[in-house]
Amino acid sequence: MTRWTIFSLCLLVLLASLAWTTRRMLRMEQQGREAVAEAEFQERVRLALWRLDAATNPILIRENARPPHHYRAFHSGGEIFSSSYSRSNREPCSAPRHCWHSARRTSGCTSNRPRPGNR
Repeated sequence: MTRWTIFSLCLLVLLASLAWTTRRMLRMEQQGREAVAEAEFQERVRLALWRLDAATNPILIRENARPPHHYRAFHSGGEIFSSSYSRSNREPCSAPRHCWHSARRTSGCTSNRPRPGNR
């Protein structure tokens, strides 16, 4: 073999290794840019969720502060249209809050509203 053949083979191996290294480095740089873009996206999502959380916290705190009786229904659903009328003559009840007590004692008006003391 001549010197030029050995030299050209060594040069070919060197250029191939440089090409492989360059390609590998470019791929790593691309992965780094993608990782930075993903991190920025995740940071924006985190901030958006934090803002939503901060905006809804006062609403949730107010809801959690409400006592359980605020979540009860005021009627049973049986007499939806006639819950504030008396059973005997279907006259409107004069004081809906008072109807509960009078309905149970005197069979007057029959409002299905909760008793003020049982809230």
